[in-house]
Amino acid sequence: MVLGYVMESLGHDPVLGRTGQEALTLAIQHKPRLILLDILLPDINGIAVIQQLRQIKPMRRVPIIAVTALARPSDIQQCMKAGFSDYLIKPFMLDRLEAMVAKYLR
Repeated sequence: MVLGYVMESLGHDPVLGRTGQEALTLAIQHKPRLILLDILLPDINGIAVIQQLRQIKPMRRVPIIAVTALARPSDIQQCMKAGFSDYLIKPFMLDRLEAMVAKYLR
């Protein structure tokens, strides 16, 4: 929810999901230009979500940023190998989020 408020304050209109399944459904319905996806979700993890999204042709080119507290080098490597475009470690500074979003939404 906090990330949604932050995105709104940056002038974006976020669509929020609370579970991996919601993320999949919302991404397919809304065809976003950018996805911020947590790794630790209550039903299926973000790795499984991105693997499913990347199988859908329109979702292959959508930048997807992992937003997570998992910060070990092996966690980052696993995310990048799974198909994430970038990685944002929680807690993060708002200017870091803003710069990363701007990078992908030019």
